[in-house]
Amino acid sequence: MFLAEFDFAMEYKPGKANLVADALSRRYDLEFISRLEGPLLLRIKEGLPHDLRAQSLILYAKEGKSKRYWLEGDLLYTRGHHLYVPQFAKLRKELMKECHDSKWAGYPGVHRTMALLAERFYWPHMESDVEAYV
Repeated sequence: MFLAEFDFAMEYKPGKANLVADALSRRYDLEFISRLEGPLLLRIKEGLPHDLRAQSLILYAKEGKSKRYWLEGDLLYTRGHHLYVPQFAKLRKELMKECHDSKWAGYPGVHRTMALLAERFYWPHMESDVEAYV
């Protein structure tokens, strides 16, 4: 009823023509995780030698004993091209915080936080870690 007082016409604009609204609808503004480069990759590389599980998976991948895990450069990946995040220097907690607490994510809850993380990352028991964090 409030809008009935105004004289306006609604007009559809495709995403390419409506840049402002399109940019606001994107959730890829999760700055910390959206681009797999820079400090994040360096910290993951730094942490892999300190994670015992990662070390054994790297060894299996190097020996060709694992089809689920493989190495690209110094990074460990798993199915779906998900990057293995080592248990090192609260790195996993920072990723969960960025996908749940940041102004871009907006406290989406357990399932949505898990979905955001699972798009690019993997670590053992990730779902239970996300549940405990949220």
